[in-house]
Parts: sequence; C-alpha cells; structure tokens
Amino acid sequence: MTATSPRLDPRLAAATVSLDDPRLPAAETWRRVCVFAEGLELARPGYDTIRRIVMAHRRGGEELRGLLKPVVADLFRGRLSPWALDRMIEAQSAARSRREATGR
Repeated sequence: MTATSPRLDPRLAAATVSLDDPRLPAAETWRRVCVFAEGLELARPGYDTIRRIVMAHRRGGEELRGLLKPVVADLFRGRLSPWALDRMIEAQSAARSRREATGR
C-alpha cells in the first residue's frame, strides 16, 4: 500500500494566493501558509504543493499583465484600438478562470 498525503484544505489553497508576495521566494509563502495551517490546527502542507500553487498564481498574473499592457498604453495615448475590447474580455476570462482554479 502506498501512503499519500491528504488533499489540500481549500482554506490553505486560498491562503497561499493571499499570502504570496511575488518579491519573495515561494519558500517564504510556504512558511506563511504553514503558520496559517497551524493556527487552524491543520497538518502542514507539503512544500511542493504550495510551490505549484504559487507558481501558477504568479504565471497567471504575468499573463494578465501581458494581455492588458498594450491596452493601457493605447488608453494613455488617448486612443482605443478595435482589438482592445477583445483583449479586455480575454483578460477578464483569464482572471475568472484563475479565481475558479484557486477557489477564490
């Protein structure tokens, strides 16, 4: 029989996103989540589990910035290109998917 770790409590997944600071390493987010888990009297999550959530969260933020950067640049120049609305809808959809994936 193979031992497996329990599923990550949804509160810890949400806390991972909330406690993450992109300026700091993922290990610091893991330490913060471990403190949070202890406060809830839950088992400490594995580092790899938290690291995967952190990396996905950070990639999602980069994706949204990449989608919206040209739109914002055009708006500052006082123009709105025809594709800007499509980009904003795409960014909104990506943000929604990201929230659903993290349970927030």
